Amino acid sequence: MLAQNPDPYEYMQDSYRYGIIVHGDIEAGSGPIDNSFLHAYYLGKHIDNSMKDRVRDRLSSSNRIGGDAEGSLYFFQGADSSFSNGKLDIFVGLKNRAHMDGLFSEDLFNVYFYGNKSFENKTIETGKSNFSFYEYQ
Repeated sequence: MLAQNPDPYEYMQDSYRYGIIVHGDIEAGSGPIDNSFLHAYYLGKHIDNSMKDRVRDRLSSSNRIGGDAEGSLYFFQGADSSFSNGKLDIFVGLKNRAHMDGLFSEDLFNVYFYGNKSFENKTIETGKSNFSFYEYQ
């Protein structure tokens, strides 16, 4: 059984006696940072100057980034196969979700990806930069 964004309760019908569902999903986004940059950064690939320059040209004093990752495992067994009386469905699920969001300044991006040489004898403006990470089951 394979499904995108499964609702495990949909499978608890007469047509399925039992089932195991495994699901995973990752989403990320940012205003100035494009998908190719995020993909390269996440996978630890080389980020060349043209990629960094493309993002730098879209930066403002306040920029957002965020993402979600989710993994789940479900097991169900229909009433007709669990006990002889046919009155008890079994459903068990485990789910893990992580959420990250952040706000960063143009200077913070430039220091991180270009280094601090261009900021010699200058103050880096971090603005209201912040990052949050939540994970729960």
